[in-house]
Amino acid sequence: FNFGRFAMPCCEDDIAFMGLYCKNIGKPRFQNKDSIEILGEIRWEPAEVYEGDGPIFYVKSIVKAEEQQEDMVAF
Repeated sequence: FNFGRFAMPCCEDDIAFMGLYCKNIGKPRFQNKDSIEILGEIRWEPAEVYEGDGPIFYVKSIVKAEEQQEDMVAF
């Protein structure tokens, strides 16, 4: 699965999903758009999703988190 948030790095036309590809520890116990906290380790390795090398987030734990106030981040 992929985790991340929608982000607006500059202006409204630039809004895009920013996230990481995850290898999970089992069947996910959350729904799409749930707020969660993920603990894990990032490794750089080959993956089809990147059509080459890229960051893979190896999940160690997932817990529910407080609902986010905003649907996206801006920076």
